[in-house]
Amino acid sequence: MAECFLTYTLPGGEIDTQSVTAFPRLPAPPPKAIDAITGGTKKYEGARGEAGAKTRGKRTFITFHFIDQPRGP
Repeated sequence: MAECFLTYTLPGGEIDTQSVTAFPRLPAPPPKAIDAITGGTKKYEGARGEAGAKTRGKRTFITFHFIDQPRGP
């Protein structure tokens, strides 16, 4: 088990994620994982949702799913 804090740097800013992940075989990455999006910077400030990771061979693919949040007054 590992507690993970990741920051993805993208052209529009950064996305922060957090998770607890079980690694079935060390040192290989898990075949799939879901991290909570806990915030970000610039375009992604206040972002919430999930970041899904799937490993295929030696490559890992990340997909972001954002939750729309109501804006303040």
